[in-house]
Amino acid sequence: MADSDAELARKLRMRTLASGALIFLVSCVWGLLGDLALNYKAFSGAHHQWAHAGEVLFALAFAYPYMRLSRRLMGVYFWSLQIAMWTNGAAYAVAALSNDHWLGTFGHPERDPTVRAWTHWSWLSFLLVPVLCGPACFVAFALLLLGLARSDGSSIEVVEAAKVK
Repeated sequence: MADSDAELARKLRMRTLASGALIFLVSCVWGLLGDLALNYKAFSGAHHQWAHAGEVLFALAFAYPYMRLSRRLMGVYFWSLQIAMWTNGAAYAVAALSNDHWLGTFGHPERDPTVRAWTHWSWLSFLLVPVLCGPACFVAFALLLLGLARSDGSSIEVVEAAKVK
């Protein structure tokens, strides 16, 4: 039996809230690991990126009932949002632990003389931001805007409750 739209919105809201809590926990634990960082600027960046991602997930969890998207697009929105929020901090974490300095300079020695040659860690970190995080963020926020633009402003839970009466 297929879930109703209200049930799907509730499930995705709860999963997004849980993901936000988990990413906050990761940010807190990461904050305790400062002595492991070879690149403290990237370490601090990862800590802040994950904390802000948790805030975004908490806030956007409450948009689900107001979005009018197909079930498939709602799933694409959920997973795009997860990928965007987790990979940005992860890129900074890779740079912090590997001492790569490409973040903010894109690894160009002429822009930053402290940048050394790209390593496999540089490529992993680079892959996470412009290849995964950027497009996922674009898709998630475009679908959020589309879903809200299609809405009349009423919550799907209210609409479905009115249909039952």
